[in-house]
Amino acid sequence: LLGMVQSAQVESGQGRLSKEHVDTSRYFALYLTAHPVEVLPLEGLGITGSLLGLEGLFSAAKVPSETGYIRIALRKDIHTGVSLSGLLRSKSGVKLDVGLHEILTGNHRLAVLLHMYQRLFLGGGVLYCSRDELLLAISLMDTVEIDQYTFQAGIYPLVYSPNKGQQKMRWYIHGEARFYKDLHLEVGYRSQGATSFAEMSVGYWFSESFLASIGYKHDTRDQGMYWLGIRLDI
Repeated sequence: LLGMVQSAQVESGQGRLSKEHVDTSRYFALYLTAHPVEVLPLEGLGITGSLLGLEGLFSAAKVPSETGYIRIALRKDIHTGVSLSGLLRSKSGVKLDVGLHEILTGNHRLAVLLHMYQRLFLGGGVLYCSRDELLLAISLMDTVEIDQYTFQAGIYPLVYSPNKGQQKMRWYIHGEARFYKDLHLEVGYRSQGATSFAEMSVGYWFSESFLASIGYKHDTRDQGMYWLGIRLDI
């Protein structure tokens, strides 16, 4: 045993509305082994070991930093209503996906997702449909960022109804981009078993955390709905 090595790190995270600091310490033991020989050869001597890659041990795996958000939308069809959605994350990498009075469908959802790898999350949730049907589902979500573009895909491979048994698989794709610094565009498509719908919205960033948007959703039953909303990144 040559000794102990301590690696201390102080990480600072800057959110939209708050700051966070994390102090971590890791300890490593360094060993050296040798074997006696009668005659030390003068030829063929070379490096038999290396410390390359040791710095990788001192850096703990990090959960990619993502911004959570809360969105409030005023929807208009025959009646006027309010929809609330959000994607919140904790320091440990747990995500909470929430939706109340979803635009066009009126459904509700609540899912808890655990970090698996990079931006891949796995979890479970509850879906409550407007026709008074409760569904239990396993959820898988992944996110990819390329320059100013963000793409997200999710799938519910197992959906179960206590009254009707196993249901059709559900999935969605979503993309958003920021142009000319403050212009925002979102497009997406969501399959919900019996019906599916496409959506699009355009918006303007009034600050780094405040977005105002107007959007439209249209489903396979030829029903559509406009909405006006705000999004607060946290």
